[in-house]
Amino acid sequence: MKYRTKLLLAFIALALVASVPLYLLSSHLAGRSLFEQIQNTVRSIAIAAAHEVDGDQHQQIRGEDVANSAAYQQAIQHLRGIRDAHRSEQTDIAFIYTFRPSDEDSSKWIYVLDAEEEEADRSFFGDPFIFEARDARDLDFQLEAPAKADLDFTSDQYGTFLSAHAPIRNRAGEVVARLGVDFNASDVRAIQHRTAGRSLLGLAIALAIGVIFSLILSTWAELPLRGITRTLQDIGDGKLDSRIASTRTDEFGLVERAVDSMAASLQEKSELRGALSRYVARDVAQDVVHVPGEAESEVGSTKKRITVLFCDIDEFEKLSPDQPSGQVIDTLNAFFSNTIATIFENGGTFDRFHGAGIMATFGTLDEECPHENLALKTAVKMREAFRSMSGSDRVALRIGIHTGESSVSESDHHPKMSYKAVGGAVDGAARVVAESRHQKLDILATTDTLAGAVDEFRCEPAGELDDEEPVLSLVHVLS
Repeated sequence: MKYRTKLLLAFIALALVASVPLYLLSSHLAGRSLFEQIQNTVRSIAIAAAHEVDGDQHQQIRGEDVANSAAYQQAIQHLRGIRDAHRSEQTDIAFIYTFRPSDEDSSKWIYVLDAEEEEADRSFFGDPFIFEARDARDLDFQLEAPAKADLDFTSDQYGTFLSAHAPIRNRAGEVVARLGVDFNASDVRAIQHRTAGRSLLGLAIALAIGVIFSLILSTWAELPLRGITRTLQDIGDGKLDSRIASTRTDEFGLVERAVDSMAASLQEKSELRGALSRYVARDVAQDVVHVPGEAESEVGSTKKRITVLFCDIDEFEKLSPDQPSGQVIDTLNAFFSNTIATIFENGGTFDRFHGAGIMATFGTLDEECPHENLALKTAVKMREAFRSMSGSDRVALRIGIHTGESSVSESDHHPKMSYKAVGGAVDGAARVVAESRHQKLDILATTDTLAGAVDEFRCEPAGELDDEEPVLSLVHVLS
C-alpha cells in the first residue's frame, strides 16, 4: 500500500474517530432537547385550551343520561373547536379531552369530554381514565396540581403518546377537572428522526470535506517523497547530476538536502575516478574514492632495491573553504593527472592511493636505472605543479623519499600500474613523509636516496629520524 494511501486512510480514520462519538453525543443531546421542546409545546397547548373551557358548564356535566343532553354535545363541539384552533403542521394534536375523579370513588378517574369524532377512538363520559407510563412519576397527579407534561411516553388502548394536562377552573377559581392533550409518539419520533437525519447529513458533509482535505494533505505530504524517490532512482541509473533543490524547512527538507549532498558527493567522486582512470587501472581509480577494488592476483614476489616516494596533500580538507566544490575537483583532477603522468615519464610505477596522496616506486621495472635520481626529479616537478595549481596557502604538499630493499610483487595487470611493494623502503618512505608533515617541509629525502642520485640537487640537512626503527638521516631538497 502506498504511503499516500496509508496517510489518507489514517486521516479518514482520525476524522471518523473524532466525529462519530461527537455526532452520537450531539444527536442524543439534540434529541433530548427536541423532546423537552415538544413537552413544553404540549404543556402550553394544554394550559391555553384549559382556559378556553367553560368550567361552570363542565361542572354540570353529570348523571347517567348526560351523554345524550344538548349541553354535553355543545361542550364537545366547543372542545373540538379548541382542538382545531390549536392544530398546525408543527402541533398536530392527536386527542384532546377532559377528565376528573369519579363521583363514586375519588381515587379513580373518568373521562368527561372527548373531542374525537371516530367512535372507535373516542372515550365516552364515565369511561375509566387508565393508561400505562414508562416513568412512574407520570402516574402521580392530582386534580388541583399545576399544568404538567409527561416525562416520557405513555400508552393506553388507543396508542402511545406524549401527553400534558392542565387544570380547568370555574368562575370561582375552583378546579373542576383537567384537560389533557395527546401527541402521537410516532409524530414525536418522526420529528426527532428528521433532526437526527439533518445531523447525519451534516456529519456526512463534514466527513466529505475532511476526506477532501485529507486527500490534499496526503498529496502535499507525498510530494517531497516523490522528489526524493525520483532523485534516488536517477542516482541509481547513473544520473549523478540529479538534484531536488529543496526549499522546505521541515524534516522532509532535511532529507532532501541530505540526498542532494549525497548526489553531489557521488558526482565529485565519479568525476575524480573518471579523471584518474585515464592514467591508472580501474581498481586503483576506485581506491581513491573509497570504493574497494577486487583483490589482485599476484604472479611473483622478489627482493629489489628501489626508491619509494610518498606524496600527501597536508590538510587537504582546507581546500574546500577556499574554492568552490567544482573547482576543488578540477584542481585535484589536474594535479593527480599531472603527478601520475610525471611518475610514468620518469620510469616510475604507480603503487596506490592513500588518503589524499599517492605512493609511487622507482626501480621496480628496472633496478639498474638511476631510480634515486628519477624519484627526486619527480618530487621537484610535483612540487612545482602543486604550487601553480592549488592557489591556497592553507594546504601544502608533503613528499617523503627513501631508498632501500623491499619485496616487490607483480600482478596480472599492466606493469606500470600494478607493481606492489611492501616492507623496507616502503616503511622508510612512510616514516619520512610523516616527518615532513611534522617539520612542515615539502620534500624530505634520506641520505640513502641522495647518495644514489646522479644529478646535483640543492639540499640542506634535516636531522635524523630515530623512532626505534633503523636510523634515517634526512635532507630537505630545495631544488
